[in-house]
Amino acid sequence: MVPVINYQMNTFGLSLVPFIIGIGFLFYNGKSLTGWLLTVGGLAIILVGILMSLHIYFQPTSLFNTLVMLVLLFGGLGLVLRSLKAMPREEPAQDKPADTAGKVP
Repeated sequence: MVPVINYQMNTFGLSLVPFIIGIGFLFYNGKSLTGWLLTVGGLAIILVGILMSLHIYFQPTSLFNTLVMLVLLFGGLGLVLRSLKAMPREEPAQDKPADTAGKVP
């Protein structure tokens, strides 16, 4: 905070520079390691800047409400992770003989 002007400095625009340069590199060559590093680094800087500027206040709550929130949060997270897990392939059934095509019982 500058006391004379009473103006708070904001460097958010400066944090966009590596992100924009990285996007430019990726438009030119999608496999550019420099472009990916600049883009991911720029996104990380932006995310950290947003998180650092947040003011979080936790309101007091009952134990029951806290447990309900945590159970629903982790239950939903478990469902999302289960949906991302690879499903096993089902093998074709080997019970029927292969030469029964065209025969009427």
